[in-house]
Amino acid sequence: MADYAARVPENGWIVEVGTFCGRSAFVLAANSDPSVKVTCIDPWWFDHGDRYVAEHYQNTLGNRDCYYSLENCSKNLAQFGDRVELIKATSPYFHPRFTEQKADMFFIDGDHSGEVVKKELKLYYNNLAENGTIVVDDYQHYKYAGMTREVQNFVLSYGIELNILKQSENDSHLAVIEK
Repeated sequence: MADYAARVPENGWIVEVGTFCGRSAFVLAANSDPSVKVTCIDPWWFDHGDRYVAEHYQNTLGNRDCYYSLENCSKNLAQFGDRVELIKATSPYFHPRFTEQKADMFFIDGDHSGEVVKKELKLYYNNLAENGTIVVDDYQHYKYAGMTREVQNFVLSYGIELNILKQSENDSHLAVIEK
């Protein structure tokens, strides 16, 4: 994921769908050019925190707080200033922003249902800049068969090549779609 963020051109735009505590957003911002804007979309519905999750990610984020809340996510990403924008919403409510600019990269890690991912892939591919990239997290994870199926159907219907990157930390992969 870091390599794809590094490829985003100066003054580019990365959109992350499903931000949680900011772990992936941190990687995207840290590895992209300082002129690149990173927009994070998450409903932060529960906004309460989960001690198990916090402990699980503690090694990755050091002393950053991993409780699932907008406030903690904001603290985790504060060093990037206004380069990182946090939007409390679900992705379908965000799409009118694409009339202003096409995104150079999408990182999809929100709702993992096949139905939602199918809609998101169509929406985001149509609003992806030339040479842009869509990265879908948790591809081929045993819990998300519907999502995996919809990614496969999408690339087949558009005649697009799918690159799969293994993640060492778990049994899921990153699905990478390039325009």
